[in-house]
Amino acid sequence: MNSLNTFKIHILAVFLCCAAVAKAADDDDENKTVDIGGKQVVIFKDTFSPDRRYAAGCYDEAEDCIVDFKKKKILRLPCDQPYIPPENHASFAVSWGPEVNGRRQAFVENEARFYTDNLWLVAADATGMTQKEIASDLDASVRAVVADKRPLSHSRFEISFPVVTYTDDVVKGAVVYHEKTAEVPFSAEIPKSMDDNALVEGTVTVRLGDGSVEKAGSDAARDDPFASDPKLRKADEELNKTYAALLHALTPARAGELKKEQRKWIEQRNDDADTAGKEVAVAENSDSDATADTSKARNKSLLESTQKRTAELKSRLSGH
Repeated sequence: MNSLNTFKIHILAVFLCCAAVAKAADDDDENKTVDIGGKQVVIFKDTFSPDRRYAAGCYDEAEDCIVDFKKKKILRLPCDQPYIPPENHASFAVSWGPEVNGRRQAFVENEARFYTDNLWLVAADATGMTQKEIASDLDASVRAVVADKRPLSHSRFEISFPVVTYTDDVVKGAVVYHEKTAEVPFSAEIPKSMDDNALVEGTVTVRLGDGSVEKAGSDAARDDPFASDPKLRKADEELNKTYAALLHALTPARAGELKKEQRKWIEQRNDDADTAGKEVAVAENSDSDATADTSKARNKSLLESTQKRTAELKSRLSGH
């Protein structure tokens, strides 16, 4: 067999391998097992790179990894508590960046129940794959932000770096990539707390070259979403006035129920606004390198939700 035929057979084998993995992922929502270099690797769904060359998985029921299907290589992601589905209640997520000059990077998160256990910056190019564990550095930068805002209780906060979002079973990357840096979202929260100050959110800017932290800051709009926009401030004042009037009109028991309902509504309002802003950021990031203008979409969502809630409470108030 001549070298040309050998080369053709090799190319066909690689193509069939990649096609089989892609088809398996498309045909079923369950994690699939594939053979990579003699190891049985469970491939995690929703972790494929856009070109489907790479994905996350685990092997030997003890090691998490990134798989290069084209080269049939495995990059081990060392950690104390690997994600082994479905044996634990953790989660595993990957936010892939665009391919630039043959190089693709990703943020890979191993999340425990309330916090990020591991966060790796992965790079892949023609020379192979590398990883760097950056969770501790990012965690330290976020704790400095939280301590500045919540000095008396900052040590109680659990910190997570949600690198993807889930909307109607659709997984989208939440990391915003730029030419030399990436903005990684963080959420610092006191688990199960009902305190309005038990949540601080923001972003950490990470240098893609070495994974070091450039800066970290809280999202001012998240902490006080109606502070800077006159329309939002007016809508918030009207809502608070209506809410207070309805509380006064209700019995103590019904007023308690309304307070719980209002807290849940505020959480949903903020989540919807964050989703609206992130969708704009992802769309703009995919089209150009310009900084995504998320505030307009977020403020629009906040305003519409607040006005709708005010109208609802006014209707209930008119019935008393």
